[in-house]
Amino acid sequence: MAEYTISDYLRGVVRGTEPTDSALKGICLSAGIDDPSASYADLSLRQQRLALAFLYMWIATGPSGSEKWSEKDGDWSQSGGGASYSRDQIRLYIRLANDIFDEYGLDRIGNPVWGFRGGGIRNIRRTRNGRHI
Repeated sequence: MAEYTISDYLRGVVRGTEPTDSALKGICLSAGIDDPSASYADLSLRQQRLALAFLYMWIATGPSGSEKWSEKDGDWSQSGGGASYSRDQIRLYIRLANDIFDEYGLDRIGNPVWGFRGGGIRNIRRTRNGRHI
């Protein structure tokens, strides 16, 4: 039986997504994983969760839809693509990613609100460990 890799996990965890090899490499590097073919079981929970958060961000920052494609040769056929995401789904992916970032004390992404805080104009939604910075 083949080993279950982090790439396998990321390709299968969110239905309708088809991240490219280069996207998976970037997602893994962002999560502190050097090799997308690393065994899922050998990674720390932090690496697994951060990879998932960066996948959510990859989905949320990409196009809201993709074209369908299909191939046919005699009795054989194959098709794919055609995924589309509503504004609410994109917001959900950003929220899920930010929940994971909060879990590990990392900066949240998206939806900044600028205001006066602590002697200057700053992103007042930006927090670290539950406190505004």
